[in-house]
Amino acid sequence: MRAAQHWLTAYGVDGVRCDHVAGVDPAFWVELRRGLREVKADPLVLGEATGVPEWLARYAGRIDAIFDFDLAYYVRQALARGRMDAARFAAWLDEHDRAYPGLVLATLLDNHDMNRFLWMAGGSTDRLKLAATLLLTLPGMPVIYYGTEVGVSQRHDCRIENAEARLPMLWGADQDEDLLAHFRLLGRMRRESIALRRGTRRTVLADSEVFAYERNAGDETVLVALNFSERRLTRELTGRAEQIELEPLGSVIMPIGTRGGVAISGSGD
Repeated sequence: MRAAQHWLTAYGVDGVRCDHVAGVDPAFWVELRRGLREVKADPLVLGEATGVPEWLARYAGRIDAIFDFDLAYYVRQALARGRMDAARFAAWLDEHDRAYPGLVLATLLDNHDMNRFLWMAGGSTDRLKLAATLLLTLPGMPVIYYGTEVGVSQRHDCRIENAEARLPMLWGADQDEDLLAHFRLLGRMRRESIALRRGTRRTVLADSEVFAYERNAGDETVLVALNFSERRLTRELTGRAEQIELEPLGSVIMPIGTRGGVAISGSGD
């Protein structure tokens, strides 16, 4: 407890990330959360835990947030491996949105214990960019593992040796500047939109190839449409006069009530 309090008071950190929370008596997390609030207003207690939703839900009120490993799994299946179509993913997500009342979900694409998304996608930065668009426009608290934003990958399956998921950071000219620019654009859009940060989410279209949803907060609504396929598509959405045009593995992020929007091409054009 005193060590955690010291990090908050001496170094000004905003919270703590706690590993393997299931390995400790649940009462400890209540005490930790209370103790941190004695020295700092509203610090974050983020826990790493795996299990079925019914079991993980018991951490509500004990910690503030948990990593959303279920979302990571299904995003990787759908967008890295191409094993789940847009309609199935949307149906799963609609159910998942209601799974953890009282807990913030820290969303992620990869971490130090799992294969890098880019490696699973066969090196396709188009697939990684689409997954990043999804991650940064969904509810939750996005967590970006170091290097994912600049193209860090791996040499072989980290299930054999998880050091593969922890290779050195890329610097300078070795970084993928186009990929980094994509992550920065998404970060700016999320920072400037209360709907993307805190709004509700509603699916407006889901077929085998396209998934579209709205994020809403107060008077602000943002439409997000993603093309899970590798071909150029158009779709009509209820209430919109013009069609949505989507590049292969591309996306559109559009404030409702405007004719424009940000179209993100899977090809990086």
